[in-house]
Amino acid sequence: MDISQKTWKYLHGPDDVAHLSFKTGAVPRSFSVLQYSAVERDQIDMTENGIAIIDNDNMSVVLDSHMKNRSAHQADFMSQVRSLDWSAFAALALQHPRYRGGQDDFDQARPNPGVLTNQIQRGVMYAPVDDIDLRSPSMVRANVSPDCPYIFPRVTRSDALSVILSHRCTQGEDGRWRLSWTLPAHNMHPYFNRQGKTDEKSSWQKYCSENPELFDLAMQAVTEPYYAAALSTWPDSDAGRYTFFPGGPEDPNAICLETIDGAEIDFGNRGEFGAFLDALPDTALRDIWKLLRTTDHNLDHDLVTMRITEQLEPIRLEQLAALEPEDIEHASL
Repeated sequence: MDISQKTWKYLHGPDDVAHLSFKTGAVPRSFSVLQYSAVERDQIDMTENGIAIIDNDNMSVVLDSHMKNRSAHQADFMSQVRSLDWSAFAALALQHPRYRGGQDDFDQARPNPGVLTNQIQRGVMYAPVDDIDLRSPSMVRANVSPDCPYIFPRVTRSDALSVILSHRCTQGEDGRWRLSWTLPAHNMHPYFNRQGKTDEKSSWQKYCSENPELFDLAMQAVTEPYYAAALSTWPDSDAGRYTFFPGGPEDPNAICLETIDGAEIDFGNRGEFGAFLDALPDTALRDIWKLLRTTDHNLDHDLVTMRITEQLEPIRLEQLAALEPEDIEHASL
């Protein structure tokens, strides 16, 4: 029994998969059929086995536990399923007691167009030949300019999709997922490290650890361009296009992308996100990629820590000026 491969929760061997493709006149409709021997949630459950059908375009499970505990029949099914036409395949799913629902084309004579981006995510279709550089002329110039702090390497559509799809996301209280970044917490900054209360390496560190609100004020100054819709990408000519909001009580150190040009950038699941990105024109996809390159740089933990330090510098100097001359000699400010 080979369970070396994992597709979502289903454990199977590398050869226990069949990819089905149905012509649509556009991108073919795509499904994967798995013969799995176990499932893994918190731990591996060897009592679960059978056939699972995955909708690669909607990134969802069509059905599972088909022919459970009937390994010989499962092997026969894997051989036969490749020959099913669209009508027979759709009927199999619709009549199955474990059918999950969600495929609005199963009762149609012809399937909906497939979603290429999601098929690429699932690894069931190679990306088409894609040599076109999405960058604008200004981005090409910026990439070699010593004045530009950002790096905009040559990027194709497939490259941009890969970067966006692999980026960190946060689920909000509304259940929707959004592209996000993690901001440093208090204890990530040396001035506010809790050791300052006991170690007392310096009077300044001790002062900061006893006044944690200073960190919040400094962080507000750093994040203000995001929450005030004032963020812009190079060369600082597109302020107002992007809005962000805090991650909320579930993820207080997150900052989430809300809109671009007033359009909500959120999704209920990865399949929905892939379909959304697949439909975007090259210029819109490029703009999201550029925003990620910019914000990944700006919100890098080391850079944010340095900017917080810069915000605190006037307060540090004020504290230093308030010390008596003999105290200054012994203070490590």
